[in-house]
Amino acid sequence: MPKSEELVFDPYIHKLNGTMRLLKGRKTFRNGASIVGSLESNRFYSTEGRQVKTRSKPPVITTSVSDVGDRIRLLWKRNLENKQLVNHNLIHLIGHIDTLIMAYELIKSNPGNMTQGPTKETLDGTSLEMLTRLSACILSGQYKFGPSRRIWIAKTGKTSKRPLGIGEKIVQKAIHLVLEAIYEPSFLDCSHGFRPARGTHTALRMLNQKFKGANWVIEGHISKCFDSFSHPILLKILKKRISCDKTLALLKSGLEAGYMDFGKFTSSGLVGTPQGSIISPLLCNIYMHELDTFVMNLHSEYTRGLRRRDNPTYKHFSRKWHQAYRSGDTKLTRHLRRKVRSLHSVDFMDNKFIRVQYIRYADDFVISISGPRSLAVLIQQKVKNFLSSHLQLDLSEDKTKLTHFTHKPIMFLGTSILNRMLVKEKPVRLVRGARKRVTPHLTLHAPIKIILEKLVTKKFLKWNNDGSYCEGTALRRLINLDHSDILNYYQSVIKGILNYYSFVDNKANLWWPIHALKFSCVLTLALKYKLKTKSGVLSRFGRNLKDPESKKELILPKTLGRTGEFKINPISAFDAINQKWYGKLTRSNLGKLCVICGLGPVEMHHVRKIKDLKNRPHLD
Repeated sequence: MPKSEELVFDPYIHKLNGTMRLLKGRKTFRNGASIVGSLESNRFYSTEGRQVKTRSKPPVITTSVSDVGDRIRLLWKRNLENKQLVNHNLIHLIGHIDTLIMAYELIKSNPGNMTQGPTKETLDGTSLEMLTRLSACILSGQYKFGPSRRIWIAKTGKTSKRPLGIGEKIVQKAIHLVLEAIYEPSFLDCSHGFRPARGTHTALRMLNQKFKGANWVIEGHISKCFDSFSHPILLKILKKRISCDKTLALLKSGLEAGYMDFGKFTSSGLVGTPQGSIISPLLCNIYMHELDTFVMNLHSEYTRGLRRRDNPTYKHFSRKWHQAYRSGDTKLTRHLRRKVRSLHSVDFMDNKFIRVQYIRYADDFVISISGPRSLAVLIQQKVKNFLSSHLQLDLSEDKTKLTHFTHKPIMFLGTSILNRMLVKEKPVRLVRGARKRVTPHLTLHAPIKIILEKLVTKKFLKWNNDGSYCEGTALRRLINLDHSDILNYYQSVIKGILNYYSFVDNKANLWWPIHALKFSCVLTLALKYKLKTKSGVLSRFGRNLKDPESKKELILPKTLGRTGEFKINPISAFDAINQKWYGKLTRSNLGKLCVICGLGPVEMHHVRKIKDLKNRPHLD
């Protein structure tokens, strides 16, 4: 582009299919050097080290949230109507200044996004002028992701650690908003991780509905899922729905940016996407959608039969029972009734009735098979071969197994699940004063021992000397907090446990960790106020540990009866996306007038340019 020609960007002139007078393909700087953007420092450099001036005059900017939201909604609806739609010129929407501003608005209040990246600057240094230059770099195809900083966090209950990457947040969020509108309408119902209006409870509720009567369950876990994504395969998948060279080049730049580990640069090579980045969970779902489609094709291939055949033994004794009842033989009637109730009315080993169900949450999945074991082994091998040959992923040997669902429980999303269809014991409950026999298809239990172990790891509880009993202990890191803050902290932990396991059948067993947490709170207050015994704390503050100043109390539930309630927001995915745009509670000061001198961002730019800072030293 000639030096005399100025790149002017009017966000309201172009449309999604426009070119904006930009050259096709990826551009380089002068002699072929690419542009590397530093989002925090508001500077962009060529790979040869020279600073690049993106424009000398900022464009006219109008930060219309509703306009950007409407564009995302339009993109969403188009892909919802045609789930194979190929989208063009997405770089115009990603690099739109309003999209970048909205991306900043959505992530600015998250404390985790204030973490430093490869440089010392953080998100609070964002300005409208910096976003303007960033928009120009993205639209011209010159922006390139820099390496992310990598930190290592410990895995729960393990000595090994997993990497967490920290990279450019605003650009990642802008890409995430656009890609989510494209792919979210085409994702299958069996996928629940990292999706709007979905979560662990939606996955467990679907499992409770669809896994009834299953004989076998394949528990699957992808080994090092985020670190094993093949870049060529992922880009090939993205090209099916995205026909925009600049967008694909931007995504490729993010994948190949590498990371800084203890100050040393390490290339990512051709595999992996950084954990902890904003866009990684969505890329995971896009990549694993291929597995979802494959398994659902297996579901269609192997499903057969409308219903299981009747159990001939059950029908025989049922007929005898009714004959004895009509004849008035009370003793024989009672004997045959017990015999009939010990049998199943259908044959669970019917090979002509087969069902295959599948649920995935991120890199964990479960496949239930109502059929013979040979079919379960065959499906497990097919899934393993597909992952290895098509996605270049491996199943974890420790976490992947085939379970006899009617004899042994499975663990999925922190819940112990067992199919009770073939269990001989018949539980009885009272229904309006009458005792009635109940045969639950599935039982979902909270793993009490695992919960206690996690609380011990967090220093809330401790085991006694022989390891037979777990009790509360003082949490010393809280003693410098106010009384009300300590109560609020313990209240949030208790509420989190009760809300997550609101649906379980052994909900009454949660009293053990709940009461242990209460006495941990008592001992923490005893340490804070230098009281010697728990009874001294209870006599001073009452059974609810009431704070005398704020009147705050530790509230425990009166009962913990089984409710089977799943905590699910009754909204659709589309409504959840809309809340991001129209449900914002706060706005940043980007684009607003200066409260000191009354200048707007454009005027401030010219004041800085002419160095007229004598009367406006706050602009220096």
